[in-house]
Amino acid sequence: MVYQWKVPVYPISAQDAGAEIERIGKQAGKITPETVLEQSRGADTVLHKCFDWDDASAAEKYRRDQAQGIITNLVTVTVHGAQTDTPVRVFVNIENEYKNIEEVSVNSDYAEEMLNSALKELVSFKQKYATLKALSGVFVQIDSLTAQEENA
Repeated sequence: MVYQWKVPVYPISAQDAGAEIERIGKQAGKITPETVLEQSRGADTVLHKCFDWDDASAAEKYRRDQAQGIITNLVTVTVHGAQTDTPVRVFVNIENEYKNIEEVSVNSDYAEEMLNSALKELVSFKQKYATLKALSGVFVQIDSLTAQEENA
């Protein structure tokens, strides 16, 4: 199997990383973040360089991830008597910062950026699940939407 990084941010080759994760899976009987981490603790292991082993730095990155989780987990709902509308995310990522969805809805540049992001996510979804024949109708719709946007 030939491995590649989707985003090349790691200091080792994707081929080496993929082979090591396969090896870990065979040895541990499963592939989980915990098994990969545990098997990568030794300084001489293949994946060791992919981790931040400085506790202070790693803790700060973890807190940043927690902050992102807080921002992206907030939703707004409208309540109509006993009924509640579908929850909608309050903050969306536009140009690498979060904007309130109300601000995005009234700013055509932000709305266009959000649409472009949504289309990219749909294309990624299609690539991820391309082997599932049951979704072929969904893939046709994704192709149609992306073609419309390219021709606009």
